[in-house]
Amino acid sequence: MAQLGAMSVTSTPTAGLVVDTEVHSMPPELTVPELIEKISRDYSLDPRLALAIAKCESQFRQYNTGTGEVLRGRVNARDVGIFQINEDYHLEKSQKLGFDIYTPAGNIEYAVWLMSAYGRVPWVWSRNCWSRAV
Repeated sequence: MAQLGAMSVTSTPTAGLVVDTEVHSMPPELTVPELIEKISRDYSLDPRLALAIAKCESQFRQYNTGTGEVLRGRVNARDVGIFQINEDYHLEKSQKLGFDIYTPAGNIEYAVWLMSAYGRVPWVWSRNCWSRAV
C-alpha cells in the first residue's frame, strides 16, 4: 500500500493573513503490467515481449498468494519472481548492477536490462508460451 505523502503549501498573504495548508497526495500504485510497460519504455524497449514473458513465467506475480514469500519456480526453485530470474546465473550480476530481484521493481528492471543486453535468450525455455503473444 502506498504511503500517504504530505506537502506543505504556503499561500500568498491576503489582508495580512498567511495560510499554511497541508496538501495530502497518494500517488496511484502501478500494477505489475504497468510497471513492466514503464520500465521497458525507460529502456527504449517495446514492452510487448516483456509483458508476454512475465505473464508466461509468473502470471505477473512476484509473491506467492498464500504465503507472501517470493515466488519460486516449479521446475527450478532457484528461479524467482515475476520474470523467474535464476539465482545461480543472475544473482551476483543483478546485485552488482544494483537490482534487487526479490522486489517487483528490481526483478522487472533486471529482466528488462537482460532483454536489452541479450534479447529473448534468457527465456528460451518458455518461448512456446510467450512467442505466440509477440
